This record gives sequence, C-alpha cells and structure tokens, in this order.
Amino acid sequence: MTAMRGRVLWSLSIPLALIGSLAGHQLGYTLAVPNPHERSHLLQQSGHAYLEYAPLAVAVCLALLAVGFAAAVARVLGRRPNRGAPVFSPARSAR
Repeated sequence: MTAMRGRVLWSLSIPLALIGSLAGHQLGYTLAVPNPHERSHLLQQSGHAYLEYAPLAVAVCLALLAVGFAAAVARVLGRRPNRGAPVFSPARSAR
C-alpha cells in the first residue's frame, strides 16, 4: 500500500468512525431520556457536557471526508493509461 493510499483510507475511515460513534451515543441518550432539556441537564451532571461540541466535530469530520473523497477521486483520475498493447490485441496473441 502506498503512503498516499494509506492517508486517503485514514482520512475516510476515521471521520466515519467518529460520526458513527457520535450518532450511536446520541441515539442511546435520546432513547434513554426523550426530553431534550432533561437529557441536556443529565449529560452536564454526568460529565458529558463535551457532547455540546458534537456538531462541530461532525462538521470537521464531514470536511475531512470531503477532502479524503476528493483525494481518492484525484488519485483515480490521475492514473495514466497503459501505453502498451491492449489485453486482447492480435500482437499479444501472435507471441
């Protein structure tokens, strides 16, 4: 695996994992405490007040996903076509 490919994979997988984790936690908290005001109070009292920054984290992750996806597309589009004979050419079958 090339270094560029590894960076592209990491730039796609880490944000997706973080977004999935935040979504799972949000779903769990919403199911446990449906009232948003009670849930906010409970989260602040239990040391989970940092989740107020979850929208910012998701925005950063989406930006990283966009950059990673653009890098993956650029990597694919940047490949040069093979200048050799086509796979099923008469020149190859004559050998």
